[in-house]
Amino acid sequence: ASVVIPIPAPANIASKMLGHLLDREEIPTADLIFIDGNHDYDDVRADIRNYFPLLSPNGLMFGDDFGWAGVKKAVYEFAAEHNMSV
Repeated sequence: ASVVIPIPAPANIASKMLGHLLDREEIPTADLIFIDGNHDYDDVRADIRNYFPLLSPNGLMFGDDFGWAGVKKAVYEFAAEHNMSV
């Protein structure tokens, strides 16, 4: 079933809330996750790491502002650590 869950909270808190719901099997893993957060490396890195476990095995995670240095560095680093291509 399709589910949209708007959560008016900072990204780190929202990911924990969703993770809790997922652990309790109250929601399915996500087929699609869009990240539009801060552009600083540490924040992007945290967003990717926090939301990736919520993604289904064949799911797609994407975002915008890839031209920002912090975004690009965090994405390429995460992809390399997980043997993924960008």
